[in-house]
Amino acid sequence: MIQLDGEPLPEGTITFVSADNSTHSAQGKIEQGEYLVNVPVGNKRVEIHASRWTGKPYEKYGIKDTEQYLPAIYNEQSQLTADIKADQSLQLDFELKSDSQPSGE
Repeated sequence: MIQLDGEPLPEGTITFVSADNSTHSAQGKIEQGEYLVNVPVGNKRVEIHASRWTGKPYEKYGIKDTEQYLPAIYNEQSQLTADIKADQSLQLDFELKSDSQPSGE
């Protein structure tokens, strides 16, 4: 379960990246806080993304403009990790806070 401020994250994506940040190991869609992803064994950095409409059209293409609304510590500067073991079926829960900041800020 992925929660934001105590509520299930309505929608987004979760990506498991190799520990050396060289490859995306697995990715899945989040719906109402739930996701299902088959992740290869090993240490992973976890990125969680969620976007919402800004209320403005994206001028160049006339489509809806969206913005990432989760703090960067959950995606571009992710501090989330997972150690995936062989033959392990597990549920990884993440409790996100909308006001979280990177360490040292």
